[in-house]
Amino acid sequence: MLIKPDPVDNLAEIWRYKKNGKLPWERVYKAPGASGITGFRYMIKDRPFGGNPCLYAAAFGQKVQILKTTNGVNWFILPDTVLQGTSSRAMVTHKGKLYVATIDEANPSTIPQLYSSVDPEFYPWEPVIDANAPGFVPDKNPRGAISNMAVFNDKIYIATSNSDGVQVWRTNRAEPKLMTGP
Repeated sequence: MLIKPDPVDNLAEIWRYKKNGKLPWERVYKAPGASGITGFRYMIKDRPFGGNPCLYAAAFGQKVQILKTTNGVNWFILPDTVLQGTSSRAMVTHKGKLYVATIDEANPSTIPQLYSSVDPEFYPWEPVIDANAPGFVPDKNPRGAISNMAVFNDKIYIATSNSDGVQVWRTNRAEPKLMTGP
């Protein structure tokens, strides 16, 4: 089935489809014009506090925004004053937290932007990597934009890219911790 928008407005949309093909494609979200959302780069399932499952979608545009649904149909933009950047290409869930990596697509930072929350609907995002933290040591922390994350053997792995190439970093413990020192 070919879906042709008319008129073309370039506002981001989320669609769903029943795998057995018995129902047609259904649009379940269309970004409001004032939202600045022009697309989506990542989705992830989570169960905050071990409760009901929900789905998060990372939107890109004028500012990175995270959307949430608990039923796949009703989506809403989560309130946020913490996240920096215009996009996200990676999210993981680990040890009861949702982690999101963000990037400013126009000006990729040499310091990755990584945040966590136990439930971003009710608990604000907290920076995991903070270049302004006292004692921050750049050489002991990831550099470049985070393009992918995965959990393996109770550790979080992140892939970064910068002008020096690509790197893969792993947490020393189960949860990431900012490395500081002299």
